[in-house]
Amino acid sequence: MMPLGQVLRFASVGAVATATHYGIAVGVILLGAGALTANAAGFACALVLGFLGHYHFTFRRSGSGAWQPLTRYCTLSLSSFAVAQGLLWGLVQLPWIPAPVAVLMVMVLVAAANYVLSRYWAFALPKLRRVAC
Repeated sequence: MMPLGQVLRFASVGAVATATHYGIAVGVILLGAGALTANAAGFACALVLGFLGHYHFTFRRSGSGAWQPLTRYCTLSLSSFAVAQGLLWGLVQLPWIPAPVAVLMVMVLVAAANYVLSRYWAFALPKLRRVAC
């Protein structure tokens, strides 16, 4: 069973990272950059913020040893972005699903998958190895 507090912390960090992504992207557009450049800048800022928030707040990790969770989190984030784009592309091909509904469906599905993969892979505590005597 998923701990409710952890799920709520995950959602909170995700909401802040999403707002940051959007705010940075809009700001960069207003400074004259193109949408793709602005989106990349927003994504990069949100990626850093999301990692720090999930590492310290959602999954309450601390100390050294952040390299493995960082590389896993980046891999997960980039992969989930690609999967989300593919799913969204497929859903908007269906004439009976409006684009805003398709975006919401993908966001919910990807967020749920990201939580599970973050908990059990990206931020998982290393398993203790037993030494045979």
